Amino acid sequence: MDKLNNIEEAFLNALGSNEQLKWYLEKNIDIFQYLRQTHSTTLFVASALSAFISKKRREEISRNFNLKRILSLIKLHRPDLYPTFSKYPNSEFWLEREIKNFKKRFL
Repeated sequence: MDKLNNIEEAFLNALGSNEQLKWYLEKNIDIFQYLRQTHSTTLFVASALSAFISKKRREEISRNFNLKRILSLIKLHRPDLYPTFSKYPNSEFWLEREIKNFKKRFL
């Protein structure tokens, strides 16, 4: 089983429940923009986590933090969410955009 690091765990948690994920996809919501407006404490914790990661480790995480890896982590660690991605035609495009946004903000 693939072990999550704290940054990956924070990303998967940001996806919320299955209902929340469906809403994000249907409305093409930028998760981190939304969380900044509604759950700023959650983003503060993610920022604090990333502040304690060395530059070398941050670069390594960033290289591996991609669509393929995140989808495999969702399948392993959030199997409740995985089927939702196959139901929405724009889900991979949306997820890739969210990964890029997350990397800009935290890595």
